Amino acid sequence: MTERIQYNKAFTVGIALNIIYVIVEVFYGLHINSMALIADAGHNFSDVLGLVLAWVSAYLAKTATTKIRTYGFRKSTILAALLLQLKLLGKFQHLYQQQVQL
Repeated sequence: MTERIQYNKAFTVGIALNIIYVIVEVFYGLHINSMALIADAGHNFSDVLGLVLAWVSAYLAKTATTKIRTYGFRKSTILAALLLQLKLLGKFQHLYQQQVQL
Protein backbone atom coordinates (compact mmCIF):
# COMPACT_ATOMS: atom_id res chain seq x y z
CA MET A 1 0.00 0.00 0.00
CA THR A 2 1.51 3.29 -1.07
CA GLU A 3 1.08 6.37 1.02
CA ARG A 4 0.34 9.64 -0.75
CA ILE A 5 2.44 12.51 0.44
CA GLN A 6 0.57 15.71 1.27
CA TYR A 7 2.44 18.90 0.47
CA ASN A 8 -0.35 21.32 1.36
CA LYS A 9 1.18 22.33 4.70
CA ALA A 10 4.61 22.89 3.16
CA PHE A 11 3.17 25.02 0.35
CA THR A 12 1.05 27.01 2.81
CA VAL A 13 3.96 27.73 5.14
CA GLY A 14 6.33 28.55 2.27
CA ILE A 15 3.90 30.92 0.60
CA ALA A 16 2.91 32.61 3.87
CA LEU A 17 6.53 33.17 4.94
CA ASN A 18 7.46 34.55 1.53
CA ILE A 19 4.49 36.93 1.51
CA ILE A 20 5.40 38.20 4.97
CA TYR A 21 9.00 38.67 3.81
CA VAL A 22 7.83 40.58 0.72
CA ILE A 23 5.64 42.88 2.81
CA VAL A 24 8.49 43.60 5.25
CA GLU A 25 10.92 44.28 2.40
CA VAL A 26 8.53 46.65 0.64
CA PHE A 27 7.76 48.48 3.89
CA TYR A 28 11.41 48.99 4.84
CA GLY A 29 12.43 49.63 1.23
CA LEU A 30 9.93 52.48 1.03
CA HIS A 31 10.81 53.67 4.52
CA ILE A 32 14.55 54.02 3.81
CA ASN A 33 14.21 54.70 0.04
CA SER A 34 16.09 51.54 -0.92
CA MET A 35 15.47 50.45 -4.48
CA ALA A 36 17.48 47.27 -3.82
CA LEU A 37 15.02 46.13 -1.14
CA ILE A 38 12.04 46.91 -3.34
CA ALA A 39 13.60 45.04 -6.27
CA ASP A 40 14.31 42.05 -4.05
CA ALA A 41 10.71 42.15 -2.86
CA GLY A 42 9.60 41.98 -6.48
CA HIS A 43 11.88 38.99 -7.02
CA ASN A 44 10.51 37.24 -3.94
CA PHE A 45 6.94 37.98 -5.05
CA SER A 46 7.68 36.25 -8.34
CA ASP A 47 8.88 33.27 -6.28
CA VAL A 48 5.53 33.33 -4.46
CA LEU A 49 3.74 33.19 -7.81
CA GLY A 50 5.90 30.21 -8.76
CA LEU A 51 5.01 28.45 -5.51
CA VAL A 52 1.32 29.10 -6.10
CA LEU A 53 1.59 27.73 -9.63
CA ALA A 54 3.38 24.62 -8.36
CA TRP A 55 0.76 24.13 -5.64
CA VAL A 56 -2.11 24.41 -8.12
CA SER A 57 -0.45 22.00 -10.51
CA ALA A 58 0.23 19.51 -7.69
CA TYR A 59 -3.45 19.73 -6.72
CA LEU A 60 -4.59 19.23 -10.31
CA ALA A 61 -2.26 16.25 -10.73
CA LYS A 62 -4.09 14.50 -7.88
CA THR A 63 -7.59 15.01 -9.28
CA ALA A 64 -9.49 11.93 -10.37
CA THR A 65 -9.74 10.87 -13.98
CA THR A 66 -12.97 11.31 -15.93
CA LYS A 67 -14.41 9.75 -19.05
CA ILE A 68 -13.19 12.68 -21.10
CA ARG A 69 -9.81 13.08 -19.36
CA THR A 70 -8.73 9.48 -18.92
CA TYR A 71 -5.31 10.57 -17.68
CA GLY A 72 -6.69 13.36 -15.51
CA PHE A 73 -4.56 16.46 -15.09
CA ARG A 74 -1.32 14.68 -14.25
CA LYS A 75 0.52 16.56 -16.98
CA SER A 76 -0.22 19.86 -15.25
CA THR A 77 3.04 19.57 -13.30
CA ILE A 78 4.96 19.44 -16.58
CA LEU A 79 3.12 22.50 -17.88
CA ALA A 80 3.77 24.35 -14.62
CA ALA A 81 7.49 23.59 -14.89
CA LEU A 82 7.44 24.83 -18.49
CA LEU A 83 5.71 28.08 -17.47
CA LEU A 84 8.22 28.66 -14.67
CA GLN A 85 11.12 28.14 -17.07
CA LEU A 86 9.57 30.54 -19.57
CA LYS A 87 9.23 33.08 -16.75
CA LEU A 88 12.94 32.69 -15.99
CA LEU A 89 13.85 33.07 -19.66
CA GLY A 90 11.75 36.24 -19.80
CA LYS A 91 13.60 37.63 -16.79
CA PHE A 92 16.93 36.75 -18.35
CA GLN A 93 15.97 38.45 -21.62
CA HIS A 94 14.89 41.59 -19.75
CA LEU A 95 18.16 41.72 -17.79
CA TYR A 96 20.17 41.13 -20.96
CA GLN A 97 18.38 43.97 -22.75
CA GLN A 98 18.98 46.27 -19.79
CA GLN A 99 22.69 45.37 -19.78
CA VAL A 100 23.05 45.96 -23.53
CA GLN A 101 21.47 49.41 -23.21
CA LEU A 102 24.11 50.44 -20.67
